[in-house]
Amino acid sequence: MKSTLPSLSSSRALSTDEVENVVGGALAAGAVAGAVVGGYSAWHSGGNAGQIAAGAILGGVSGFFGGVGMWGSSVATGVFSAFAGGAPQRLAAKST
Repeated sequence: MKSTLPSLSSSRALSTDEVENVVGGALAAGAVAGAVVGGYSAWHSGGNAGQIAAGAILGGVSGFFGGVGMWGSSVATGVFSAFAGGAPQRLAAKST
């Protein structure tokens, strides 16, 4: 059975659309999801308007920074993968 996974030795630059598909909405989606869940949780437990608003705000901030952490982790993984895959050697070979 032939593997459908790409080879680690082959690489190509990502297009702008591919990058946007991966990281474009992570921060906004995390903020919206956090705000909805935080607000709903406060409302469901019988909170007043101020508590619901605070739950939504704190949930949104938490979701946003969760997205930041996820994005940073993705960048770090990509950088490590590039170096582990021999990118510096290929760049050095091109410059000589």
